[in-house]
Amino acid sequence: MAANPLIRMTAAAAVLCAGLWIAAGRGNGGAVALGMLGPLAAALVTWFIVERTHARAPAQVSGVMIKLFGAKLVLFAAYVAAVVLLLASGNTAFVVSVTCHYILLHVMEAWYLRRLFAGDGQHSGVG
Repeated sequence: MAANPLIRMTAAAAVLCAGLWIAAGRGNGGAVALGMLGPLAAALVTWFIVERTHARAPAQVSGVMIKLFGAKLVLFAAYVAAVVLLLASGNTAFVVSVTCHYILLHVMEAWYLRRLFAGDGQHSGVG
């Protein structure tokens, strides 16, 4: 039984977070973790919604993805601005972390979308 995308994305983000935490030093652990939380939450919610939409009405997935993209633009801008303003130090660690996690999780989403549209139902984790 293959692990579902939600578990794999969470595991990949955790491994990346640990590596960045080590690279940034213990004093920046909070900033690195905050850099993981926003992109991870967005990726998990997005994937959950996209997979459920695909199961119900595959033709509606593109429209849902466009709406989710717009929502993510607004939410990421607010999230990054809020965290940068709230962090007294560690802004560099946060920016590097959020950027790395954002890229990693979007690449993973793209890979899972390709599999979803190819009809490979073996990865499905939402029911």
